[in-house]
Amino acid sequence: MCSSEAAPDPGLIRNAEADVNAVLLIVLVCSIVHPGVCSEKQFLLESSGSLKSCVVEAQPYLAAWIGDHPNERIASWRCAWPGSEGQSL
Repeated sequence: MCSSEAAPDPGLIRNAEADVNAVLLIVLVCSIVHPGVCSEKQFLLESSGSLKSCVVEAQPYLAAWIGDHPNERIASWRCAWPGSEGQSL
């Protein structure tokens, strides 16, 4: 069972220079205790301009998030431009 959170989490927005673009980090998170219980989470990140850079820049944020949520695991994740996130993981 998967559900989607509508609003990106502003907690993962980091400060950056003015020429940075907003990118959605879309993460499929599953419970450790109940592996079939998953939800999609969206985080708004500032990236240095490409989806490839988002992939690299997102890794420390994913590591911090999983450290704060030890009962969950990241099943998959991807970066998308805001407005194009409709594709499922």
